Amino acid sequence: MNTFDIIIENPEQGITNYEPIMAQAQEIAAVYGGLIVEPDSIKDAKSDCAMLRKMAKTASDMRIRITKEHAAKIAKTVEQLANIADTLNAAAAKIDGQVKAYDEQRKAARREEIKSIYAEEIGEFADMFPLRLLSRPQWENKSTTDKAIRDDISTAVINARQAVETIKGFGSKHEAAILAAYFENQNMMDALATKKRLEEMDAAMEKRAAEEAERKAAAEAEEKAKAEAWRQYAPVFVGPSAEPVTIAAVELPEQPNLDGVQIEDVQTEETGDVFDFTFTVQNALQSQIEALVEFLEAGGYNYTLEL
Repeated sequence: MNTFDIIIENPEQGITNYEPIMAQAQEIAAVYGGLIVEPDSIKDAKSDCAMLRKMAKTASDMRIRITKEHAAKIAKTVEQLANIADTLNAAAAKIDGQVKAYDEQRKAARREEIKSIYAEEIGEFADMFPLRLLSRPQWENKSTTDKAIRDDISTAVINARQAVETIKGFGSKHEAAILAAYFENQNMMDALATKKRLEEMDAAMEKRAAEEAERKAAAEAEEKAKAEAWRQYAPVFVGPSAEPVTIAAVELPEQPNLDGVQIEDVQTEETGDVFDFTFTVQNALQSQIEALVEFLEAGGYNYTLEL
């Protein structure tokens, strides 16, 4: 591969032979850009790669050297220009600081004037329409007149009266929240959106309350059904005596969940038709216990209840 020399006679005028060198460099890049390296040409490929990097480094080194040489020649001028710019910027900063301080003082005084105008014009909406919601940035500009500010406040008050009348006409229990939504942005659409949102919340709460009431009623009906089932399948007592009598276990249905009746320590005394017995009821509901007690007392039975 042929190499080439870069000729620079005057750095300020560019490379003397730039066009032919650039054309040759592009040709080399095109050739090697589409080259497929084969196993038997690895050595030549490595050599060509090294030569390309060497020529590229030569061009880069010349750029760095020329930059340094010319930078040294203009260093004093660059420094002087920087000093002038810094000095001028410092003076401008001092002036800018004074201008901003003056402008802030003017705006502070203007804000006090705006407060006075607001107090005169706001009327009955002072509590609902604070100045922070009504104020406009342009009010502090020199070009904004007192009349313009009064007109803005007057228009806002007129619109507010109409909005308040409309909102009160809704008769909503959320009136305060709807009014607040209006005054926040002086926008009736915001007020209507708040009204809709709160009414949807009310509807959802009412629906949940109705569902809860329905669930409670269903639970109470289920409890009542279980109590009736207990009454239906309660033990049957026999014998005229006021003393407790022995009974056999009865077979209970799957519901209510009583797990059967368990007979414990059955004792029989041969005293005529009089018997002593004990029985255990498991997993009984309060209503079932009360029904059993009522049954025993109504029959005049002598019993002992242990929970």
